[in-house]
Amino acid sequence: MNQQKTEKLRFRPRARIIRTIGDQLISGPEAAVIELVKNSYDADASYVTVKFVPPLIPGAGSIVVQDDGHGMALEDIQEKWMEPATTAKVNNRRSPSKNRVMMGSKGIGRFAAAKLGARMSLYSISERKGQRNEVLIPDLDWSIFSAEAYLDTIAIDYSVGETEARVRTH
Repeated sequence: MNQQKTEKLRFRPRARIIRTIGDQLISGPEAAVIELVKNSYDADASYVTVKFVPPLIPGAGSIVVQDDGHGMALEDIQEKWMEPATTAKVNNRRSPSKNRVMMGSKGIGRFAAAKLGARMSLYSISERKGQRNEVLIPDLDWSIFSAEAYLDTIAIDYSVGETEARVRTH
C-alpha cells in the first residue's frame, strides 16, 4: 500500500434505533412499567401511581404514570431525556435530594413507554432556583422512529412555561 490516505467514518443512526431500544431491550409491558417506576424512584419521588384507563385494548385507553419527584426542567429533557444511552446516571449514582442509589444506569428506561403504546405525552413540573416551570411534550408518536429518517432529523414539539401550583394526586 503506497501513499494510502486515511479518512474517518462516522456512525449515523437511523431514527428506528429508538424503537429498537424500546421494543427489543425492554422485554415486555411489565418490564416497561417497572422501568418507568424506577425513573420515578431516581427522581426522588415519595410515591408513584400507575393508572390504567380503560378500555385496555390495542389502540384505545391509556396508562398514566405520575409521581411527586423533582421533575425535569427543559435543560434536563434536552440534555438527558433526549440523549439515548446518556451517561448522566453512570456519572452521578446518587439522586439529588434523597441521596438514593440510582436504579437506572443504561439510559434506556424512557423508551419503555414505546413498549406500552403507540403514543405518549410527557408533562413535567420542576422547581429550579425558586422558579417552577412546566414542560409539555403533548404528543410523541413513536412511529416517527420507524421511518427511514436519520435520528438527527427528528424534531419533537414541546411547550414550556411558568407555573404556580404543583399538581399532586394520589
